[in-house]
Amino acid sequence: MESGSKSWMFWLAVLLCVLVPALGVTKPLAFESVSIAKITELLVIFFVVTLFMERAQEVILTTWRARGGEQLDLTIRKHKRAIQRQKKLAPEQVIDETLYDQLELVRIERMDYRAYTRVIALRLGLLFGLVISIAGVRSLGMLVDVKTLASLGGLQLALFHMVDVLLTGSVIAGGSDGIHKMTELYRSYMDVNVQRNKRKKHQIDVIEG
Repeated sequence: MESGSKSWMFWLAVLLCVLVPALGVTKPLAFESVSIAKITELLVIFFVVTLFMERAQEVILTTWRARGGEQLDLTIRKHKRAIQRQKKLAPEQVIDETLYDQLELVRIERMDYRAYTRVIALRLGLLFGLVISIAGVRSLGMLVDVKTLASLGGLQLALFHMVDVLLTGSVIAGGSDGIHKMTELYRSYMDVNVQRNKRKKHQIDVIEG
């Protein structure tokens, strides 16, 4: 029943997204000509900003979570030493299962601790990304013509800025590795286009020759 309710809400949201442009509330945007230099500049800006954000994120997480993780690591080492000590003192005796159970419980606790730390890191990254985007670091805004933005209605302009903030914040939250992959993907795409254009030019020259 709960799954059906969520599905109904999803399709309602899709219907609203389709009806908004159909009713003329929004209109298509005119993007500026996208050059290699402009895309490279945009990705470099995001990369540098993300590096700063990741460093700040690392400092906060280290201050907040490192002590707890180190304490769990110390507890695990203590349990391991207890097991090794018992093996040395009485190698022929069976190790008390309680020691293994305690070690396993602490390992599970450390695993949960690290998993929750990763969740905090993701949430913190998204929060940082959204705040940075709200402060003015945007992606779509750099690609859309200024005159087009000025001609938008109040509702569409507000939607545009909301989407820009969410999109840019999510990209920044993805980290520098994600932006690096985007850069490599764009570079590969441009290299393929250059090679294709060279082949076409060569074929035309052969035909005309």
